[in-house]
Amino acid sequence: MKAIQKLKFTVVVLLASTVFGASSVMAQTNTKKEADKRNDAKFENADDAELLVKAYNSGMAEVKLADRMKTRAVSPEVKALASKMSMEHSAMNAKIQEVASKKNISLPTQLTNDQVEDVTDITKESATEIDMEYLDQLSDSHKKSIELFEKGSKATDLDIRDIFISGLPKIRGHYDMVQNTRQKMKDQKESQRKSGMK
Repeated sequence: MKAIQKLKFTVVVLLASTVFGASSVMAQTNTKKEADKRNDAKFENADDAELLVKAYNSGMAEVKLADRMKTRAVSPEVKALASKMSMEHSAMNAKIQEVASKKNISLPTQLTNDQVEDVTDITKESATEIDMEYLDQLSDSHKKSIELFEKGSKATDLDIRDIFISGLPKIRGHYDMVQNTRQKMKDQKESQRKSGMK
């Protein structure tokens, strides 16, 4: 009888440790979706938190892609642009982390599946295409970021609003740099094409 009770107790302990162990692993994985769920549970109105999560997630993707391109890009202009993107988006994300920590806002620690795919896809591009593909991705992502930062600059929370107001000129500046670099690359390509035809 004692042996059966001991066995039952052991099974209960094992089950409990398995359940709690699984929940602690779940807490460690933090996708954008999970961060949004946590914030929805914590705040009556999680709109500002959601904007911050989006900005942080986008910044993470920019840094990851830029770090990859610092070694993969062919032209010096694109390498320099990637270095700038990595440095400035890292700095912006550090400010977002600071505010999020102060406000008890959960932030993601992982890229979304689509973002991972974008980073992976770009490394498959040929040397002749990779720079322009990166510039195209930057153009699209910064267009979306400008919209996000314009929306965020009207956030209710003053600290969160300040993140977006101070970040908006930088994001617009990035977009302009990307367009200028794209145009320069197109002009170079056209010039090479014409000189090859002579």
